[in-house]
Amino acid sequence: MRRRSLLVGGAAGMVLNISPLGARAEGPRPFFLLVHGAWHGGWCWRRVAERLEAAGARVLTPTLTGYGERSHLMEPGIGLDTHIADIVAVIEAEEASGVHLCGHS
Repeated sequence: MRRRSLLVGGAAGMVLNISPLGARAEGPRPFFLLVHGAWHGGWCWRRVAERLEAAGARVLTPTLTGYGERSHLMEPGIGLDTHIADIVAVIEAEEASGVHLCGHS
């Protein structure tokens, strides 16, 4: 097993509150919002999202305006404020609370 796989699996187990036997403790289903970095799209989180979902979490991996499959929307005015609005819109549309927000750049 590669070190990265071990670290991701261990971190997911801690966050998802999974016992060593694989049973998930009672409580609300964790919600992860994974945000990609520059020159990517939501697709870059595919392997991480699959593992989190397999462990019982709800996961969204939106693509920010101007990137990935939304690259046709890129224009000079797109910036950090636009991307913050993208993420806020996802949280509001999903009526999400207790979101674990994870991003990379």
